[in-house]
Amino acid sequence: MTRIRLDEMTSDQLDALYTRLANAERELERLTDMAIRYSDRAIENGARAERAEATLADVRALAERWQHTGDRKNGPLTELRAVLDQHGQTPA
Repeated sequence: MTRIRLDEMTSDQLDALYTRLANAERELERLTDMAIRYSDRAIENGARAERAEATLADVRALAERWQHTGDRKNGPLTELRAVLDQHGQTPA
């Protein structure tokens, strides 16, 4: 791009410069909004992953308890559903 001295700039050139500036500002706003959306999604995905990890840890602990004890008074399915309910993960 050729640099024009300010005192040599025509009104059309100045208008074109302002148009480019406005376009750049709109693009910056669009990209900023997109970055915010992606950031929010990443946070949501991280929270879901943490809930899934906690649920999995509890299910593994329940399986370990079942392996080493005969405690099945409520039945395995009932206990498993209770663990999943704690984490809002009850299957439909």
